[in-house]
Amino acid sequence: MASAASGWSSTSTTSPSSSSTCGEVLFEHRTALDVPELGAEGTLDAVARLVHQALAAAATRGAVPVGLTVAVPGLVRSGDGVATYAPNLGWHDVAVLDGLRARVDLDCPIRVENDANLSAIAEWAMGPEARTPTSST
Repeated sequence: MASAASGWSSTSTTSPSSSSTCGEVLFEHRTALDVPELGAEGTLDAVARLVHQALAAAATRGAVPVGLTVAVPGLVRSGDGVATYAPNLGWHDVAVLDGLRARVDLDCPIRVENDANLSAIAEWAMGPEARTPTSST
């Protein structure tokens, strides 16, 4: 099972989802968050609650988590999971990875990445032209 929380903006919709390795959706939920009002800690609390819901839903289907990926709209140091600058969120140097590890007990990798980069990877992997080799014209 892979989970993702994505789409944070000033007033944002957080969309955690979990899916099987075959792409079957096991959990999907949208919730609006006022990230500037909640602040980083409140936002991480809300995301952790949604991740727990996704994990519970997946467990009822016998799914075991293999990773959690969090998409952040801003500059992200992927190595340590810090959102160095996310202007739409009002975040500077927020330790997203450490914050989620403190809130969610998972025995699998957690990654924090830039949302646009993850969108590009998803389009490459799952879009209508998925895995199409680059033409040399």
